Amino acid sequence: MERKTRQQQLILQVLADTKTHPTMQELQALIAKVDPSIGQATIYRTINRCVEKGLVKRIADTGLIYRYDMNHDHYHFKCKNCGRIEDVYLSSEILTSLSEALAPKKITQVDIMIYGICQNCREKNEKEM
Repeated sequence: MERKTRQQQLILQVLADTKTHPTMQELQALIAKVDPSIGQATIYRTINRCVEKGLVKRIADTGLIYRYDMNHDHYHFKCKNCGRIEDVYLSSEILTSLSEALAPKKITQVDIMIYGICQNCREKNEKEM
């Protein structure tokens, strides 16, 4: 069993405390505010190891940029206008329906990214008209 170091615990706590789905660069900046002695290599290694173990979710964003999230009980909505990613909670009926539609396949992971225009951008566009 692998023991979590103080640095690993701090990295995961910072990620758990944020609701913004940070990129690796944004996560490094957040960690530096708490403990600037934690190096970039330690952050990368810790996050990648946690992704492999399923503790952290890697969300594909534009190009080769990834965002990270520790909360696994939701899916995501991305605004095509401002790029913001928001959490979306789906009912168990929807997930059951997906499982039934894909039977007899064994589902091991579900990643759903819904694209559209967020409420803030919609309201901003309506005001400009």
